[in-house]
Amino acid sequence: MDITDPPPPKRGRGSTSKWKEITRILKTKYPGQFALVGSYSNGVATQIRQGKYAAFVPDGMELTASRIDYMQRHWEITTRRKGQSSDIYIKWIGGDCTCGYCT
Repeated sequence: MDITDPPPPKRGRGSTSKWKEITRILKTKYPGQFALVGSYSNGVATQIRQGKYAAFVPDGMELTASRIDYMQRHWEITTRRKGQSSDIYIKWIGGDCTCGYCT
């Protein structure tokens, strides 16, 4: 028997650093172009659209309807079903925005 503390709980919502890198690349190198970011369970695209993945919204933005509005104005997410999962395509459409979060 080993006496030890349990590991910290999982944070969920995927690897934040992975999604931050994806958003950085889409914004800086491929604005306005779709990119296939991977094949995930069908709920991932919905959670991204709802702004539940922190990498897609500005730091400090509360989890409210404003996140969904921000996502609709700045990101386009589409999926193509692939068996039990979906290929997720994401495009940065934020560009020259005056929403208050982009300035």
